[in-house]
Amino acid sequence: MKKILAGLALALLVAAPAGADALYTVTLRNVTVAQTQDVILDVMTNHKFTIEDVDPYRITFMKTFSDVFMGGARVTRSKFNLLQRDDNVKMIVSQVDDLGTMRQARSIDHLIPYIKEIKNRLDGTPLDQIVNETNDGAAPTRPKIETLGIVMGERTPRGVAIQAVAEGSRAETAGLMAGDVVTEINGRSVADFQPQALQQFIEEKDGAKGTLYVGFLRDGTLKLAVIPDKAQ
Repeated sequence: MKKILAGLALALLVAAPAGADALYTVTLRNVTVAQTQDVILDVMTNHKFTIEDVDPYRITFMKTFSDVFMGGARVTRSKFNLLQRDDNVKMIVSQVDDLGTMRQARSIDHLIPYIKEIKNRLDGTPLDQIVNETNDGAAPTRPKIETLGIVMGERTPRGVAIQAVAEGSRAETAGLMAGDVVTEINGRSVADFQPQALQQFIEEKDGAKGTLYVGFLRDGTLKLAVIPDKAQ
């Protein structure tokens, strides 16, 4: 019976929460990445999140939650990816549970009040007017380009290199180039992917529609590419 209960608890943890947001995107008006980072750090540490990593384009926090099913604790990592666009900053928030031997995407619903607090403090938007822009077409209008256009190459110590990007593709429009090293897709690390598996994973994500957020390294600098789905 204990084994059955433990298996059920693990299944509940691994299953994606139905109807819950896995990504939350907001546009912060007339601010810089540095200003955004300062407010994120202040808000999240005030809510007892531990800073794990900070770089010019991303902040990662760690927090431990008690787990009633497993009778222990669960480590959750929250990522705030930041992309400067002219005078605005696009902030994309995702979260994963560290289950020891694997990581599982986690709903960011409980982070929404903090995300709204960050935006309110930065650009004054009333809390009740802040919405998730991930799939609402809030991205700037782009030409309709059906081809994703990414061909993955060799695995490297930091991720998987892009072998080629098709001319006129959505990947090229988003700024990706051959030689870029992909480090994560929609908040999921590619550290454990082989090139062929990552190629399939990207195509499956693209086929499921929705915006793709691709973290990548270029000349040692971490960057973020936002690839809209085919309908945008």
